[in-house]
Amino acid sequence: MLAEAIGLKLREQNLNAEAKQWFGNARNRYVASEDKLRQDFHVIAIDRASGRKDEAIRGLRDAQLRYGPIPESDALTGWLNIVDPPPPAPPAKPSGKS
Repeated sequence: MLAEAIGLKLREQNLNAEAKQWFGNARNRYVASEDKLRQDFHVIAIDRASGRKDEAIRGLRDAQLRYGPIPESDALTGWLNIVDPPPPAPPAKPSGKS
């Protein structure tokens, strides 16, 4: 928890590279998948806020593979839909009936 707290403080100070290192350190020390996922979210949020959209998308997709079965991973799909929205559905075809 201390490594995550340091990462959050560094992020608050816009020391993003250092914050990412601390979040990685925290991720490696946590045991629960939910805690590890939270560290990945911190890193993805830094990438997104820094305009590194491709890195954020890659991080989200990697995390989907890594954490797919846990309920908290549903948030990954939500974030991915925001960062990289799916194409709009094709228009409905007329049925030909009146």
